[in-house]
Parts: sequence; structure tokens; C-alpha cells
Amino acid sequence: MNLFITDGGQARLNALDLKFGGTPRPRCLHHQMENLLSYVPETQRAAVEPELKAIYYQENREKADPVAAAFREKFRAIDPAAIKCMDRDWEACLTFSAFPTAHWKTIRTNTVIQRLFGEVKKRSHKMAAAFRHEGSGLLMFYAVIRSFKFRKIAADAK
Repeated sequence: MNLFITDGGQARLNALDLKFGGTPRPRCLHHQMENLLSYVPETQRAAVEPELKAIYYQENREKADPVAAAFREKFRAIDPAAIKCMDRDWEACLTFSAFPTAHWKTIRTNTVIQRLFGEVKKRSHKMAAAFRHEGSGLLMFYAVIRSFKFRKIAADAK
């Protein structure tokens, strides 16, 4: 089964839908929260962020929906743009809840992937002169991947 954890980039979403239509696509909660908080005035972010996190870290979808409804009701008058941002990706943000609980920590965000690409980018800039051909770049990429510690997700996890 395929699973694509994405940020909110529309071009990527269109490409995934075209090539892999119907594949589950959880929205990266880290990016969603950053996007939503960007609509909130700086002075109120410290109060809003814990309440926002509480929605996405409920033990199941049935508990998340009423917490989200209360959040929307409380903040709609204060910042309707933030609530519109939340509503736009609501279903995608909770796609992870359809998977086994043991997988949630891994599939809630795409930050592991971004960290990997950031590390490759950082090292490739320092070593640009060493890349004489494609093989040397692949070797460096492989070395970076080998240095990461990935957790395996068992297909039969509950």
C-alpha cells in the first residue's frame, strides 16, 4: 500500500492525484500547525498552539472531532482565516487515524524526509567539487542515508 505524507503544496498534490489517485495522503501536522499559526497574531500563538496540538493528539478520530469543533467555535471570531486554513485540510490532517496506532508517530509528519534532504543538501554544498560524476553524488547520498536511524513499521501492527 502506498502512503504519501505531504505538506500543502498544491503542485505536488495535483501530481500525486494524477499518478496515484485514491492513495491515502496524510497532511504533515507540523506544516499544518505552522501554516495555521501563521494566521494567528504573534501575541496569541502561545495560547493557541497547545489547544491546536490537543486536537491532533487525541487517541482516536471520534475524540478529535469534538475537540476540533470546540476549537473552531472558540477561535472563529478571533481569527476566521486560521479556521479556514484548518478546515481546508481537515480530512487530510486526520488521515493518519485510519492506520494502526503504532504507526501514528511515524506518519503524522514528513519531517524525517525533510531532514534527510536537508542533510544531503548541506553536505553536497560543502563537497561540490568532489562530484565528478553521478556515481560520486549517489555514493554521498547513500552515506547520508546509512547514517540515519530509521524505524521499521510492521505491516501487521495494531
